[in-house]
Amino acid sequence: MSSALPFDFGSGYQAIRRIGQGASGRVYEGIDRVHDERIAIKILRSQLDDDPQLVQRFIHERLTLTELDCPRIIAVRDLIVDQGMLGIIMELATGPTLGTKLTTDGPLTPATALAVVVQVAQALVYAHERDVVHRDIKPDNIILTTDSNAEDPGVKVADFGIAKILGGSSTTTHMVGTAHYMAPEFISNNTLSPSVDVYALGVSLYQTLTGQLPFGTEQDNPYAVAQRHLQSIPAMIPGLDKRVWDLISGMLTKNPAHRLSAAEVADQASGLIPDVKNEPALTVPEGALAPHAMTMLRQPTSLKASPDDEQRLTVKDNNPPDPIELEQLRTLDSPASATILKAGPEPDVEVLGDSVGKDTETKNSWWSNRTHRIIIYAAAILVAATVATVCVMLAGRHRGARQESSKKTVDGLSASLPIQTYPSGLSVGRSVEITGGTLKYTLTYGTIKQPLGGDVLEVIKSGDNCTNVTWDDAATVAPHSPALTLIDAKCGWTISLKTLAQQDPVTVTATLSAKDVTISNQADLQAWLQSQAKATDEVLNDDATNSTAYSLQRLQEMRVKVPSRVKEGSAIPVTILGTWPDGENELTPIYTTPSSPNPTSILTDITGGKEEDLRLTDRCSGAVAITPDGHDVSALHPATCSLGAEIGNYQAQESQITIVAKGS
Repeated sequence: MSSALPFDFGSGYQAIRRIGQGASGRVYEGIDRVHDERIAIKILRSQLDDDPQLVQRFIHERLTLTELDCPRIIAVRDLIVDQGMLGIIMELATGPTLGTKLTTDGPLTPATALAVVVQVAQALVYAHERDVVHRDIKPDNIILTTDSNAEDPGVKVADFGIAKILGGSSTTTHMVGTAHYMAPEFISNNTLSPSVDVYALGVSLYQTLTGQLPFGTEQDNPYAVAQRHLQSIPAMIPGLDKRVWDLISGMLTKNPAHRLSAAEVADQASGLIPDVKNEPALTVPEGALAPHAMTMLRQPTSLKASPDDEQRLTVKDNNPPDPIELEQLRTLDSPASATILKAGPEPDVEVLGDSVGKDTETKNSWWSNRTHRIIIYAAAILVAATVATVCVMLAGRHRGARQESSKKTVDGLSASLPIQTYPSGLSVGRSVEITGGTLKYTLTYGTIKQPLGGDVLEVIKSGDNCTNVTWDDAATVAPHSPALTLIDAKCGWTISLKTLAQQDPVTVTATLSAKDVTISNQADLQAWLQSQAKATDEVLNDDATNSTAYSLQRLQEMRVKVPSRVKEGSAIPVTILGTWPDGENELTPIYTTPSSPNPTSILTDITGGKEEDLRLTDRCSGAVAITPDGHDVSALHPATCSLGAEIGNYQAQESQITIVAKGS
């Protein structure tokens, strides 16, 4: 189907002009011939139509999305599959997005910002009552149809259902949703409920009032942003009415069970508007709202912890903040793809002293007194110690002796594994030693020849349990997120490597308590080390996973793909495809000609950001011409030969091509 304007789409629609483009596709203004009215047509990215699962979801969601009838939601009229193109017929809403408004005009007044939040929350209440979660609430999906009316911005929420349709696609290699607006429970274990929309709306409110995002800048690495959602709280907004801040706090609390509902947000925000009606927009210097870190006091040791073992957090007010000790992120199931669902049980994560908590009225309670808490903690410790002493005495000497023996720390042991080399040229050395009751785990990354860079994965656990790990300050390490990578890796860590040169390996060190692992001799230590390598490789080589994340470890080989026949005098289109554990990925090529100024992340990783290390090669004896940079090929005269490529440490598999004479 031609996309030249105008063009017919389906049996009753015509696209007449292009009005926008986003990550999911292009948007056109069109005509509904049956009802003689203007509509919007969103045509999804063309490469998505080859995914049969996406097409099935597209058709399956039609009835649900077309039945969302709310004045605050952009109405979906129809979902159409036409000659391989997937399109959504929607209500045509005029007006800028909230994102555009913030870019052009800066932060909104508190009253206007709250009016926007009220109307978005009303849309969410309607959707959540019908078990529909948006999953991608952000200013770019909030349309202001009455932009000039501060009291009634005429909000329309766009793209309901788009995240669902695209989210489970086997072709997706990026996060579902946008990192800056993702709720912590979705990042850590894919928990999806209406609360994720409220959290995203809280981030949007913060941004609307300040012009700044609460967990980093637009340019920040998504992994770094995701980590801040898990371990940081937003900076308080100077000059903001405390009641408005309490509203934001209730929307951004880490525990979804304590987070405000959409209905509560609508009610509270509506009640605050008269009180802040005359307040001007805030002026906050750029960079003045850096988030604050949280320090963990106690961590659970298993996935199903008892109430006494629940994670407890507190906020450290010192500046700079203390180093962060995070629980290893838990991966319970494969990445969630459902948007239409019943809310399930929420993880019970209690936050103490968190300024982003719902129950702010408890701050002045007896329990909030620091002296009182210390007394209680001390009493509890004393009782626990007394009980433990009595139990040991009753157990008998022989049992006590056995327990004492088991607690002895074995120091001075060390072990190492042979260097492991991946097809990308990445080498990994693993070694471990125990000193002073601390297990020191050292990873050394290098390259056999050409430069490399990017993210790598390492799984660290003891048996089936994740262990508490502290990384050295020199490393950029974040807990692995299945939401960002679409890879299920329990106890995984993402290590970001800068460019690796041949003579400049990178050493990363993790420390953990020797008591967290079962080590009593040299053989145990060697077995533990081998188990870490095995656990990591099992995740990386899972052929049920369709993802291009961790390309330095998961990319197995590459193949050059060219047309079987071309005419002399023409350019030869070249595509380089990668083979992953689940097979060759044609939907996400590594490189195509003509070369793009924005190389793929895979190409950047396997060349260390030096795209000049990619060179097309030929065995055509002068029948083709390759540009001096080695990136483009053209046919000169008839021949049958083969084209290949050198990329970083790879030799891509060659493909045969036949050049025919003009006119043949």
